Amino acid sequence: MTPSSDILIGRRAPVGGLDTIVIGKAGDDGYISYVHVGESNPVQLTAPAQPGEYELRYRFGDHTYVSTRAIRVQ
Repeated sequence: MTPSSDILIGRRAPVGGLDTIVIGKAGDDGYISYVHVGESNPVQLTAPAQPGEYELRYRFGDHTYVSTRAIRVQ
């Protein structure tokens, strides 16, 4: 994926009202951007502007991460 490109993420299952998908730097607990999953289907995030290794993470409303997928911005 290229820097600052749009990422569309769809879902098939119901979600909690405060669930989010976040993008964070690989190996870092913080996040760069996020979107509430209940806002639409699919939801849209923007890839980080800087090339590097990142993760897409699904986070429940209680801030528990339940799924992670590695992504590369180049």
